[in-house]
Amino acid sequence: MASRTCQGGVTTPESNIFEKYLNRGTVFQDKSVLTSSYVPPILKHRDSQINDIANILSPLLNGEGASNVLLWGNTGTGKTVTAKYLGNQLKTILECEREGILINYIYVNCQTADTHYGVLYGISTHLYSKEEVDTGIAPPPTGWSLDRVHQALKKRLGDSKRVTVIILDEMDMFITKSGDDALYSIMKLNESDSPHGGKDIQSPPRVSIIGIANDISFVDLLDSRVKSRFSNEKVHFTPYITDNLQDILSQRAKLAFREGAIDDSVINLCASTEARVGGDARKAIEILRISGEIADRIGEKSINTDIVKKAYNAIERDYVTESIRALPAQSKHILMSVALNAEAGIERQTTGDVYETYQQLCRKTGLSPLSQRRVTDLISEMDTQGLVNARVRSFGRGGRTKEIALALPNITNVKNVLECDEFLSSMNGFKVKHQTTLV
Repeated sequence: MASRTCQGGVTTPESNIFEKYLNRGTVFQDKSVLTSSYVPPILKHRDSQINDIANILSPLLNGEGASNVLLWGNTGTGKTVTAKYLGNQLKTILECEREGILINYIYVNCQTADTHYGVLYGISTHLYSKEEVDTGIAPPPTGWSLDRVHQALKKRLGDSKRVTVIILDEMDMFITKSGDDALYSIMKLNESDSPHGGKDIQSPPRVSIIGIANDISFVDLLDSRVKSRFSNEKVHFTPYITDNLQDILSQRAKLAFREGAIDDSVINLCASTEARVGGDARKAIEILRISGEIADRIGEKSINTDIVKKAYNAIERDYVTESIRALPAQSKHILMSVALNAEAGIERQTTGDVYETYQQLCRKTGLSPLSQRRVTDLISEMDTQGLVNARVRSFGRGGRTKEIALALPNITNVKNVLECDEFLSSMNGFKVKHQTTLV
């Protein structure tokens, strides 16, 4: 076979499978704008939340500690990007206007670092240099006791010139797996040890936590000592509507795509499709990115609505799986209850049917059950996410009830995904026991 010598002396076959792709055109000019890590310089349609959080964090500008705050709302409502955006804003103003005050702004994804040690290690990676890692001064990924890591972080965070903000993304999932003792331990990074033992009450708190959660109900399950430290500082992120998503997608599209590669009809389709099923900006942006990738693969110079529909169908299968995996433990139990009822042949499930099965599951897994009213709220949230269909049905003088059905066609697939959860892994073969519901 013929070969050729390339730059650097590397010899390759004359015919290379990737040759035809070298000069292929692309609709993109900066694809990174369509990734979840991108933080825009101007954050659209979150002014109220930004102002509320900035007000809570404003004591940091004077080198003081700020209150902990919980950001909550459905997936894709801008919680994470808002927290990161405010971090960029804080760093900029402190560098320009507050000489001598430094800030550690630390982001930890608790879905990845989902253990007590993992979260502490994730915090440490922002605080130590490479040299300190190489010489063993910094906490390693494994091997130290929790107390040793905790004391090392407290010492490092005790710099009098620094304030610290720790973002704990997916905090509800972390609490469900590791318990509120782990969160309490992280909150105690706020406290200095006095020479006489215990907490040094003369030292002001300088570590603030921004918790990010999809479901706020986990707060009700926290120990009072943990709950009190979050005070009442909670900021709700509501789903985006069509106009919001159009603005967000237009802002990104101008930076991501070459001129003429995309038009308003494509943006409007992405926005309206997502607004109908929950207002998830993250998914709408992902549809836009995959549409561009499909256009490149088939050699199109621009994206049209047919390509968007292909992109939507392509990711919908994977997105449903990720949506289920991202649910809090309580919502997973409720969705499993709906799936089990459907499998048992209960075609028209009422809230009572779902709640009865949900209680059985909680007894089986050891999860503390929520009230029926709260379960109804979570069913409504899953309705907006497209995981269940819930509609109110009237019976005249007999009153009204909510009828619930699984919105996903394959019950087995739903159960398989849910059974990957550590709480629900023992549910294989579980059968519900129901009294007959009279309608």
